[in-house]
Amino acid sequence: MENSLIPIQKQNEIISQLPIVSQKYLIAKNGNKITELKTGAAIKYIYDVVVQSMINSGNKKDLEDIELITNIAETIYQLIVTKYQFLTVDEFKMICFNGVTNEYGDYFGINLTTVSNWIKSFINDANRQKAMREYNKELELILAKSRKLDPTETRQIVIDGCKLAYEDFIKYDKMPVPALSGIYYDLLWKDLKILNYEKDVKNEIAKYVESKYLQDLRVSLNKRVLKQNDYEYIISNLDVNRSLYNLVKQAILHKFFNELKENNETLNI
Repeated sequence: MENSLIPIQKQNEIISQLPIVSQKYLIAKNGNKITELKTGAAIKYIYDVVVQSMINSGNKKDLEDIELITNIAETIYQLIVTKYQFLTVDEFKMICFNGVTNEYGDYFGINLTTVSNWIKSFINDANRQKAMREYNKELELILAKSRKLDPTETRQIVIDGCKLAYEDFIKYDKMPVPALSGIYYDLLWKDLKILNYEKDVKNEIAKYVESKYLQDLRVSLNKRVLKQNDYEYIISNLDVNRSLYNLVKQAILHKFFNELKENNETLNI
């Protein structure tokens, strides 16, 4: 994926629209790669993370063994340089934290073997893979528009993304972010004409979503996460609020996906 063709601000905007569980993987992915650091700095960074991991695990007896920790850091660095050049400093920190907290199985100490297994578990993490798919699909759509692709090519990109979204829904019971849900909704309703609910059904869903949206806004206002003038602006412009529109489309799409899933049907598009 040609991320360099898309402004950092736009990439960050895409990430901010994803669920929190997805954001952490993408934020970490966009950091500096360990292999971009000078060798000494990279080993020192790994050394510090190893020490912190030992502290987090309660292993204090090895903290004074500088030679041991240095050896661990150097061998991990060689592993990364040889096999995992893509790893960023933040991803490595996340990997070690997850490993020490038993996210990747029982913790038995930190060494080359355990870190190697942690990295493999991180790569295969279902939440991470889903985050990458959603992020890359959004980037793909943006790139398609910027390149002015043939409408047929752009349409196929959206169709492929919609199929993947339904597969993710079956596996993880999670919907794509509202912006992508809106695109897939328009494809199924306007283009393919297979999402055909009665108007009263859509209106009922829209009323529920709007009520929940307003409730969340009031909570944000009460917690002072949202300023009063921003709250008033949003309320006065609900009829042109694209975020709310996409939330409604996401809810209707969820109903459609759920009915397909309950009937063991595939999304034939």
